[in-house]
Amino acid sequence: MSNQELKDRLHLQIEAIENDELLKLVSELLEGNYPLEGRYVLTEQEETILSQRDIVKEPGNYYTTEQLEERLKKWLSK
Repeated sequence: MSNQELKDRLHLQIEAIENDELLKLVSELLEGNYPLEGRYVLTEQEETILSQRDIVKEPGNYYTTEQLEERLKKWLSK
């Protein structure tokens, strides 16, 4: 694929995007806000989400795969 073909393809894909979050991400990528090499640095929002995820993993705050499969079997049998 030539350079121009790739640019045309990207243009068409960008024009088709309806998701504001995705458009913002594409814009940030094109502006160079995300390095293509090296370590990814989490945003403050991503750090918060990860810390909330860790709370969910505390003992008693989750189901094992076996428990979920059993609950699913019961639910499907109704």
